[in-house]
Amino acid sequence: MISVIGIGDFCCLIADRLSKYPQYNILTISTNDSENTNHIKLKNYETAEQYEQNCPDIKKNIKSLKNDVSIFLDGSEPIAGIILALGEQINNKNINVYYIRSDTVLMSQLEKKQDKICFSVLQEYARSGLFNKICLIDKLKIEAILGEVPLVRYDDEISNLISSTVHMCNVYENSKPILDNMTQTDLLNRICTIGIGDLFGGQTKWFYDLANAGELMNYYAINKTTLEGDPKLLQKIKKQIKNEQNDLKRVMFGVYETNYAENFVYCVARTKIVQQPTGT
Repeated sequence: MISVIGIGDFCCLIADRLSKYPQYNILTISTNDSENTNHIKLKNYETAEQYEQNCPDIKKNIKSLKNDVSIFLDGSEPIAGIILALGEQINNKNINVYYIRSDTVLMSQLEKKQDKICFSVLQEYARSGLFNKICLIDKLKIEAILGEVPLVRYDDEISNLISSTVHMCNVYENSKPILDNMTQTDLLNRICTIGIGDLFGGQTKWFYDLANAGELMNYYAINKTTLEGDPKLLQKIKKQIKNEQNDLKRVMFGVYETNYAENFVYCVARTKIVQQPTGT
């Protein structure tokens, strides 16, 4: 079981999407009302500093706070200012931060400044070990993957893709593969992103353009029909792994049997290098 905390309206939407899976318990925090029964509504403040000073006590809202806690936030929003005070309340937990970057074209100058600061500071916190990891996700990359989306469905479509991919990566990270080459990951590689791969050699659709990736992990979710009927499956996987390897990268993989009609590849890239914000 993973405890999920969504901060701000859009990230609350991601948390709500994850609530349909039994592996999570959910807490949402925003300045608006919510249908979620485990929700904290905060007053509106103008600055991140004011939100930090008025950070809520979450221990009474998540009575059975699990050892693994995933926090979703958009660093450009002032409400993201509660993150460090929130982290202090749960500093004995394994905290994974999912940083959602919005389009800087739509940000005010103040939001751009806050995003730039928050983006850098939280990565440094992860590198220091205060967070287990920080996963970077760029809304512009999600837009490109989805293609044209009607405006009224924009938030729903983007939150759906993020939540489902995060969930599947969590599932396979905690499942036993039928074949793998996995070894212990480098504990210094705490900055990461996720993506959707292609079993037939296409380009991985990454959720963030991560520079200087030191490790790649591919989770191959393969249905029983393909596992039993495709004699070239292993060769396809090995070819893909070989194409992704270079002197700077370690590429790992796991193959998992599924009941899905289609086959999927979920990918994780990790680095120890702090990423620089783009579009600022």
